[in-house]
Amino acid sequence: MNTGDDLDGELRALLADDRLALPVRPGAAEALAARGARRARRRAAAAVGTVTALVLAAGGVAAAVLRDAGSEPAAPDVVETVTVTVAPPPGFGELRLGMGEREVLATGLLGAPTDLPGGCRRHPAQDGAAVVVAPGRGVVRVTLPRSAETVAGIRVGSPAAEVGAAYGAAAHPAPGGLAVPMPGRPAWRYTFAVEAGLVTAAHVETEDHPCG
Repeated sequence: MNTGDDLDGELRALLADDRLALPVRPGAAEALAARGARRARRRAAAAVGTVTALVLAAGGVAAAVLRDAGSEPAAPDVVETVTVTVAPPPGFGELRLGMGEREVLATGLLGAPTDLPGGCRRHPAQDGAAVVVAPGRGVVRVTLPRSAETVAGIRVGSPAAEVGAAYGAAAHPAPGGLAVPMPGRPAWRYTFAVEAGLVTAAHVETEDHPCG
């Protein structure tokens, strides 16, 4: 008796029986295909939504970066420094036109004064220098030391002709010598005492002072 062969034959016969076959419902294939398509569309829509969100987020970051990169920095404050050089009043050393009498005496350079017309006073200094002080106007004349010279090189002992050569038409005759008006404020001039064709004294003085 071959039990194994019989059992195998019975199983094959049973599987081949048409009664075990399940009938396929009409339209089942189409329903399965439609269900698969809907699943594919949902997956595609989800993928597109994810990509769109990522693109929008990246675009926002890029826009922020562009705004930061394109924004102009605030212009720095510009501070301009202007240096103004103010020339001292005309004179010599510490002795200057316009100084008050107390101020000029405080230099310690002057000797005992002598009176002049118009209430003026003359204070001598070393090397032939002197100042003349007018009431209410301060120093109106500074006599240069004998060793000093003007910017143009005129000094005590210079020939009078050199004054004309140095200052040109600006030099003109004045009582006791020559005068040369100079630019500036207060209005002032050089005056040169002349004897025997030589300069014997050089002064820096204001125009139209009352001290003679």
